[in-house]
Amino acid sequence: MFKRHFLKDSQIASKKVRQVAGDLVYNIIASAVPLFFLQFLIQPYVARVIGTEQYGGMLTVVGLLNIGIGMFGSPLNNARLIDNHYYINQKGDYNIFLSFLSAINASLLFLVIRLYQLEIDNYEYILLIFISLASVMTNYLAVEYRIKLDYKRIMLSKIVQTLGYCLGCLLFIITRDWEWIFFVGYGLCLVYIIFTTSLWKEPFRSTEHIKKTSIRISVLVLSASLGSFLMYFDRLLIFPLFGGTELTIYYAASIVGKTVALITSPLSSVLLSYIVHLKRITRKQFSFYIIILFAFAILGYIFCILISEPLIYLLYPESKDMAMQYVPYSIAASMFGVVYSFIWPFVLRFGKNSYPLLITVIKAILYLLFIIILVKPFRVMGVNYANLFATAIQAFIVIMLGFKVCTKSSQKNEDLII
Repeated sequence: MFKRHFLKDSQIASKKVRQVAGDLVYNIIASAVPLFFLQFLIQPYVARVIGTEQYGGMLTVVGLLNIGIGMFGSPLNNARLIDNHYYINQKGDYNIFLSFLSAINASLLFLVIRLYQLEIDNYEYILLIFISLASVMTNYLAVEYRIKLDYKRIMLSKIVQTLGYCLGCLLFIITRDWEWIFFVGYGLCLVYIIFTTSLWKEPFRSTEHIKKTSIRISVLVLSASLGSFLMYFDRLLIFPLFGGTELTIYYAASIVGKTVALITSPLSSVLLSYIVHLKRITRKQFSFYIIILFAFAILGYIFCILISEPLIYLLYPESKDMAMQYVPYSIAASMFGVVYSFIWPFVLRFGKNSYPLLITVIKAILYLLFIIILVKPFRVMGVNYANLFATAIQAFIVIMLGFKVCTKSSQKNEDLII
């Protein structure tokens, strides 16, 4: 009898491990495929065609678009994932928030582009407004895949988006307007998601949960706004202060680290999808998790250092010599960012709603303080120093909060139940 139960439990555990491993593989592919085509093929080609100065302007606008996704799309996605049990039988609320936040995102994009006085035609504004709307919508609606743990669909949606990037690149070759790359990419991805999800069909009405949902979304939006702003603040700062050429050099130096960060972010979302089902995690288990995480971060740092020089030479040969001085600091900051992104889901699941905002506010204050102190004497290198110091402190703060929210339970049979 005991043997049969043991074999059954082992089979269940093995099945869960295979499922989690499969979802991680799907999400790695979903992250890596569009990143590879965009960061390593399409964008370097665009840089060679339009020149480093104009390319710096393009990086600034793309940064603004990504800030919008982080500010509005991701918070909606995470809030719906965490609170979906409220809306299983009673639909509503979220499409109201989606419409409202999408409109705010498009308006902010228009205002900031005008503030930077970038040379953009009226029809390019129209393309960018569509991109901003489609990016937030795709980011939120894809939460249905996460709710169902259907990471194969997430992978397929990203492959469709990559195909759109490639088709958009053909339009770029004809028109010399880089906006078509993202217009077609997000457009095709949105079409695919509309045909394979149903959240967009939910009614535009409020429910009894709208107050608590609005609080949840507001806190996440504030936290994500600061986080996204900090992630792309370097671009927004360097472009007006030092010019598009300096920004291109800085971007070339950070491409490996940023790519690692962008790939690991969706992986942490897989982690959150499973963590929402956990009952508890002990401090002993969390400590072991931290040790493994830092070991991978150190190995990742060494690997990224080794591949950076040949990769930068291949993609941005004109910027290689100037860019290499920034590489060690950029990659170190990215590794601390990876540590943070894989601990944050535990704090979000077991901690207070205010914790994510608190952590991000602390980082923002530190980052801006370091920027004020370091940019004048060290110029662009000062931005690297500020990012590294602030990200390292943020990682250690979230580790301390992680230990705080962990239980001291030693009931092994109830730990890590999925």
